[in-house]
Amino acid sequence: MERIFYYSNFDKDIVIEDYLRSIGYSKGCLSFLKRNKGVFVNGVHANNNSIISPNDELKIIFYEQGNKKIKPFQFDIEVLYEDEDIIVVNKPPHMPVHPSSKNQTTTLANAMAYYLPNVPFRCITRLDTDTTGLVLLAKNMLAAHVLHSEMQQRKIEKEYIAFVSNFFQRSEGTIDLPIARKDEGNILRVVSKNGQEAITHYQVINQYDSFSIVQLKLQTGRTHQIRVHMAHIGHPVIGDKLYNKSNQLLDRQALHAYKLIFTHPFTKQLIKLEAELPKDMHDLVFLQSHTNK
Repeated sequence: MERIFYYSNFDKDIVIEDYLRSIGYSKGCLSFLKRNKGVFVNGVHANNNSIISPNDELKIIFYEQGNKKIKPFQFDIEVLYEDEDIIVVNKPPHMPVHPSSKNQTTTLANAMAYYLPNVPFRCITRLDTDTTGLVLLAKNMLAAHVLHSEMQQRKIEKEYIAFVSNFFQRSEGTIDLPIARKDEGNILRVVSKNGQEAITHYQVINQYDSFSIVQLKLQTGRTHQIRVHMAHIGHPVIGDKLYNKSNQLLDRQALHAYKLIFTHPFTKQLIKLEAELPKDMHDLVFLQSHTNK
């Protein structure tokens, strides 16, 4: 896939690499452009250390190919937003994001290799295998760098809907408790004073006999953060085989990333997206609502 950027109207003579750094290009992007001869001034190939003048036109070309090691998987993935730089999809349950030794054929990366065969897989907002909802992907190296930086600065907002065990006494609250691995090499996470900062805001939406529905907003993004925090305060996510083995109303954790708010890496447009509840969670609400009548 080829992505071209044009720049002009420079304030003064400046080294191309210095200019690109000033507008957010990473060291990796600059190295890629150098290796692949992706810099042009007034239509002529130039080096990163060439000088551009106020009236010059700078053209940057990122030419990338998909990862041939990822086998394409024909899957009807739901796309909620797409342009030449980014794509947001609604990940279904039971689908890992990345290939692993256990699954190298039916992951989101495989599905995207089929949908976008010439685009490298660059996932910005990851989800657990059984968590559903919105996933943001970058379609080129520069967009990925900008969005990863936004993630690190906590400028990308993610909100979730979870079905959890037990009734709440408070309708809303904030869980500010650090999270760490339970043991070295163990997938389980626990609240620990030696862990990394983890902050989750929650609001109760509805409560039924069998579960409660909560809306959650992450201020940090630790592995299993929602699942660990909710279990720690006595409201583990239903269907969660790691942190709630006593409540299996679903065959996977009832956690859905329903809202994503972020700024487009280049247009600077504020993008707000929402994904409806997946069928299994929707059906469970329907069943519980009619049971309570």
